[in-house]
Amino acid sequence: MVVRRLSQAIREQNWFTVLVEFVIVVAGIFVALQVDGWNEARKERVLERRYLERLHQDLVQDIDEMKYGERLSSQRKEMGQMLLRAADDPEIAEFDPDSFIIAIEQAGYTFVPAVNDSTFEEIKFAGNLGIIRNEGLRGQISAYYKLIERYQQWSYLREFWQTTYAHLGLGILTPEQQMAIPPVRRYNDPDLPVENPDFTREEAAEALERMLSRPDFVAHIPRASGKGLELANIRTWLRAAEDLKTAIEVELGNSAQY
Repeated sequence: MVVRRLSQAIREQNWFTVLVEFVIVVAGIFVALQVDGWNEARKERVLERRYLERLHQDLVQDIDEMKYGERLSSQRKEMGQMLLRAADDPEIAEFDPDSFIIAIEQAGYTFVPAVNDSTFEEIKFAGNLGIIRNEGLRGQISAYYKLIERYQQWSYLREFWQTTYAHLGLGILTPEQQMAIPPVRRYNDPDLPVENPDFTREEAAEALERMLSRPDFVAHIPRASGKGLELANIRTWLRAAEDLKTAIEVELGNSAQY
């Protein structure tokens, strides 16, 4: 209809009508574009908030996992220190047979927290990182996941120390003793019940004697159970995760909710 009126006005050389109809057409196009832009911006803001909320939940899980890893690595460090003290003072092993025998088995274990990066990978591969408007926060998110990736390059050392510890310690504990030791997570989780393996003083003394007959094993204890690099990495990750979680809460404007 607008086109027909505009054509008729041109034929009649009614330039005022032509101008009015042209303005109406342009204004309609402009308003339509503005509405489309507003709708698209609204969709992006909804998607941005959804991404930030999911990243926040991922970080909550990461922080729990890192705190668990810090506690577990610290416990294993203490286990290694106990083994070294028992090497100088056999009464330490006989005083607490359960802890000593469990320490032989677990002091050399290592642990890397499982970081959930599924939301970040989804954002990155969808090309939606720019939807997060806060440039500083966007950079902080990328830096956090790059930090995790960079520190994981040292995993080969962790695996080597653990494998060497297990190899050198073969035969120190009997198969029956190894089977009686509770699983790592269950034993170290304070919220779950643990069955006491009830090792005897005699078993601890015999295990200590076998341990001392393996000088290479004893020499490897400080390296395998020192946990210096492991704890440093976990604590660095934990600080970065907590800082990013706080920054996302501020961006969401809902800190009290979390």
